[in-house]
Amino acid sequence: MTVALAAYQQKYVRRLVKAGRYNNASEVVRDALRKLEAADNSYLNPPPLPEGALAAAYRQETKAERALHRAAARASVTPKEEE
Repeated sequence: MTVALAAYQQKYVRRLVKAGRYNNASEVVRDALRKLEAADNSYLNPPPLPEGALAAAYRQETKAERALHRAAARASVTPKEEE
């Protein structure tokens, strides 16, 4: 497989090899691909939700909570009387 890299990427790969972090350019590319694959996997396969998280998110609101939310909404749109 042949891969074309921009000039700045080629310089970066050479610098990594020269610094001794990798033995050759192929190792740099393989490591970069492993890291990209890991990032993709963690994004596409998020960890499971904690126990009860879904139930809590979809539970029915109680009458008291509904009244509290309505009161807060009314207060936010009702103009306050000037003193």
